[in-house]
Amino acid sequence: MTSLSEVAVLYRTNQQATALTLALRERHLPYRVRGSGDLFARREVRDLVAYLRLVHDPRDPAALARIVNVPPRRLGRLAETLRSHPISLDALCNRAAHSGPVVSSAAEGLRVLVGDLHARCGEISPAALLDLILDRTGYRAWLATQTDGVVRLGYVATLREVLVHADGDLGAWLADFQLGEDGGPFPDDAERVLLTSIHGAKGGEWRIVFVAGVEEGLLPHYRTLTSQASDPAGIEEELRVAYVAVTRPRERLYVTCARARQRAGRSERCTPSRFLAGLPVERIDRTA
Repeated sequence: MTSLSEVAVLYRTNQQATALTLALRERHLPYRVRGSGDLFARREVRDLVAYLRLVHDPRDPAALARIVNVPPRRLGRLAETLRSHPISLDALCNRAAHSGPVVSSAAEGLRVLVGDLHARCGEISPAALLDLILDRTGYRAWLATQTDGVVRLGYVATLREVLVHADGDLGAWLADFQLGEDGGPFPDDAERVLLTSIHGAKGGEWRIVFVAGVEEGLLPHYRTLTSQASDPAGIEEELRVAYVAVTRPRERLYVTCARARQRAGRSERCTPSRFLAGLPVERIDRTA
């Protein structure tokens, strides 16, 4: 039987990693991402998932501990305590009452806000709830003031796009993608599938390798295709990238390409990569 640690999934761009991690989470398969491709490892995404968890269940102490002072709301000292000793929202207000009127008012304001948002959980979609959280908590405006705010808001937009396609209510979505624990759904010693870009896979070998998205526009990349006339060496470099990908497995290689992808809100048909023609036909099993 193959261990999950003997399996790697390779992709050309980090944007592909989001769909792959979602698919693995939905199937409860442990994974790790090499590089920056894991959407749910992003600080701003983890903040907003914590807000969603707390709004869904105001008694969630781990979620409260993460966002109690994010964005800053004069609860910094209590936030330090909650990191090591998480407590409920009601207990937070009781403790804040001993820290002066400013802190007490901030804690009560957070409790009222969470209560208001919790009341909307069953009335609106998860994506609409995220929009409400971003506006009512001031998180969107606060993030825009950060030096890397534009980039981080981009990841927030990706999270919202994921929520747009969520099936069922917020609780079902959180459960399906195992977003109940801030530290991650899998134990530290669990065997995990590795997800990595093809560039990040150089020098590595695994028993089984999946190469996702071997299509025109991904491999070779669309930037190379659009600049081919001015840079004819670009296709050769893309071919070398493809060679790295298909030479990583020790035993079995799976190469996938999509029939269609969503781009800019519309579905576009995909064409298998020209590089597939270079694979040995006699050793290939095709599936639809």
